[in-house]
Amino acid sequence: MYYPRLRDLREDHELKQKEAAAFLGIDQRIYSKIRGFNSNSAAAA
Repeated sequence: MYYPRLRDLREDHELKQKEAAAFLGIDQRIYSKIRGFNSNSAAAA
């Protein structure tokens, strides 16, 4: 999955992935997979 708006919002508020994940109540690894940073999920897409 890839949600460009998620990155836009994170960058607008100058948050790191870990901080955005904490705000959403999820682990940073899950956030990373949702965002498409994980090379395995990017290759599958």
